[in-house]
Amino acid sequence: MADILSRLPVECRALVLLNVELEDLGRTQQVSKGWGTITRGYLRGYGRTDHLPPYWQPTKLPGATDFKKDRRIKKAVVKYAERRRMLDGRASSCRRYKCMSMFGADYLLSNTGKYLAWVSSNGDVCWQDLTPLPDGQLNRISSVVTAAAYGAMGGQFLSVNSDGVLHTRLFPGHEDVVVNLGTGAVLWNSGASTHTECFLALGRRYIYLGCSGASLLGPDWGEITAQKIWDGPSWDGFCRVPITHKNTANSFIARQGNRPGPFRQPEVLVTFHWVQAAPLSPTWNPAGIILIDGQTGAILQTIPLSFFLGRVKLIPCPDNDSEFAVISETKVTDPHYFCRIEKFTFDRDTDLWKNISVEILDAGPRPPLLNNDGHIGDMDIEPWRYVAVVLNARRASARRPFDPYPLSRPFMAEIKFGPAPGNPPALPNNHQVPAGAQQLHLVRKGPIRLPGLRAARKGRRDFKPGNGLGKRRKCRVAFCGGNHVLLWDERFNEQVLFDFGPRRRIDMGMAANPNPNPNTLEER
Repeated sequence: MADILSRLPVECRALVLLNVELEDLGRTQQVSKGWGTITRGYLRGYGRTDHLPPYWQPTKLPGATDFKKDRRIKKAVVKYAERRRMLDGRASSCRRYKCMSMFGADYLLSNTGKYLAWVSSNGDVCWQDLTPLPDGQLNRISSVVTAAAYGAMGGQFLSVNSDGVLHTRLFPGHEDVVVNLGTGAVLWNSGASTHTECFLALGRRYIYLGCSGASLLGPDWGEITAQKIWDGPSWDGFCRVPITHKNTANSFIARQGNRPGPFRQPEVLVTFHWVQAAPLSPTWNPAGIILIDGQTGAILQTIPLSFFLGRVKLIPCPDNDSEFAVISETKVTDPHYFCRIEKFTFDRDTDLWKNISVEILDAGPRPPLLNNDGHIGDMDIEPWRYVAVVLNARRASARRPFDPYPLSRPFMAEIKFGPAPGNPPALPNNHQVPAGAQQLHLVRKGPIRLPGLRAARKGRRDFKPGNGLGKRRKCRVAFCGGNHVLLWDERFNEQVLFDFGPRRRIDMGMAANPNPNPNTLEER
């Protein structure tokens, strides 16, 4: 097939490949120069239409060699295959974790999606490496901090970085513990402390904590503390910015992308800048984004933004540490919702972050993307892959007219460019939609389906959650790094993690090969 398509012009190749399943193309296995020429033309043509983000287009690499372009093409094709698999709802694995009731929502995966940490039902802090073994099996679950050893009843502010370093806080006593997951050794333990700092972010060198003021009307100018991971705790504050409890769920580490090497790129703390709605008002609204140097505490940049509402969220780019997106939502006609997505990237010429796109998503008559507490609601979107996951809550049926927990089945949705078909409602206010903003809309795709032996005999079956997943704001759904989607059931204190990444060669639609070629499509 590759030989036939190589004789066609670029426009014809793109047109033909748009109507061919990528799994069929993956069976060719070899990614040669001819294949690179085809996919280059295909991606160029596909990027003009809708789904493909700009940073997936390998031809836009000024000064890059053919080898770098071909390598970028391979990665782009693999990412497109993963995206198609996620839209189809074909989960490669499904895992359930029992968590402690009072810390049920305190989960966190690293940006790479490699580690998962949680507090079990008996109070132990557990973790699992999500990377599949060579035979496709899952790694075992390990406990790094036990309640019996520390006399604590659980952990909070769980965070794992890409180096396998875990941070948690134990109660009572507010003990901060940092553990190396690779060796299981405790790097340092702060011991019982009177500090009440809230956790902000975990980098590769520092842990960032913030302590807000004791004002009853809202946050004061709080002091941010940076502690070295490998040298032990130090309680010296180095920056003062307005901090609220919402900064805990809306802060992360970015990097300046102008220096090679992971440790040569300075860490930058990205968080929201809060202002008081009125003098002596208890309401604090986000007025922009503040970027802080992770070593000196200097404020590098403040980006003023006009959000839709106070419900905002920061989402780092999974493929680039120097890019992030800001999401806010509004409601035009009840219950119709719109979502504003703004993306930023680091500019090497000015050493500042700049806005690269503004997109307005028509979410339709859906539950809110973010609830009032700042946590994920009944829907979450992945702006970098243009994918959404929705909990399709059903109304009470005739057989169960008084069922307070109607069944809810999660399904995947695709974010497409252009206004919604039919007669879409009016857009939000003009001052909230700048000129040149792209319009997006949702298209429903396949429901989440489970793998396994039973599913293999009967065909892949839809995921049927328990009754506790239907009550409004009793279940949260979120993308959690890599190819993972997490459902949290508050009623049963259970987390359900779906992995859409390929675990074996068969998951990529490729025949098993005992001697895999390093140039195969599954190479990452």
